[in-house]
Amino acid sequence: MRWRAMFLTIIFLALSISVGLAFTDSTMLFCGTTSVRADVMALDMPPQMPASFFGTVQINGHNVSPGTIISARSNGVIFAQAISQIWGDISVYHLEVPAESEQDIPPEEVEFMVGGLLAEPKATWNSGESQNLDLIAEAHQFYLPLIVK
Repeated sequence: MRWRAMFLTIIFLALSISVGLAFTDSTMLFCGTTSVRADVMALDMPPQMPASFFGTVQINGHNVSPGTIISARSNGVIFAQAISQIWGDISVYHLEVPAESEQDIPPEEVEFMVGGLLAEPKATWNSGESQNLDLIAEAHQFYLPLIVK
């Protein structure tokens, strides 16, 4: 009987030491009866959802032609582009602005370009949010006098 108690004590100590060493290494985690490496468990966070912008689009208060390029940019970097469409009797757009550009720059304040013209208003980028934003661009027109001889 005494021999059995001593044997169980030795087994218990051996297991305690091996478990203790595994935990001090900090690369092994014990989950039930299986061990898993901690660096294998580290997963990348899922990417952020894009922000969505949609609405009417005009230049000088008039509808834009179908196919006019609408761009979203932040800090001078273009994040997304789309083309305008006619819906009923109004010109509309829809843009999905991703969380990062090709240069790994996150968008902050988003400004829009309509056919190369800066449009108002600007917007704040929020992951997964869909915003109704009616864009208006102003094109300055100059008229030259016509001189007839």
